[in-house]
Amino acid sequence: MRDFREFRFPQIGMGSVSELEYHILLAHDLTFLPGIVYDPLQYRVVEVKRMLTTRHQKVRAAE
Repeated sequence: MRDFREFRFPQIGMGSVSELEYHILLAHDLTFLPGIVYDPLQYRVVEVKRMLTTRHQKVRAAE
């Protein structure tokens, strides 16, 4: 049986990344972040979400 942390940590990470994504979007919508700053940050957030999703899928497949 796999350690529960292998399943829980990617979920916690995904929640944190989603929260960050929201805060970046909010800052952009409130004009605290110009598009030139927002666009690269948003790209990186999406990239991290993809990595976490892939990691979570691989852990689940190894069950």
